[in-house]
Amino acid sequence: MEQWDRGALDLVAPAFIEFRTDRTGSFGFIAVAGWMDYRNAERGVPASSSPGREPTREIR
Repeated sequence: MEQWDRGALDLVAPAFIEFRTDRTGSFGFIAVAGWMDYRNAERGVPASSSPGREPTREIR
């Protein structure tokens, strides 16, 4: 993110990327906010974007 102007990154709130010990995290920059799940999964097994929802992609 060093290519971006600091003022642009902090447009709505201070920019951040957070990695938690449970292998999830969150991020926010410019006008974007989101969460991530970077836990290991078996190849070919659907990976769900959130618990209780239909799978959104398949890891290959």
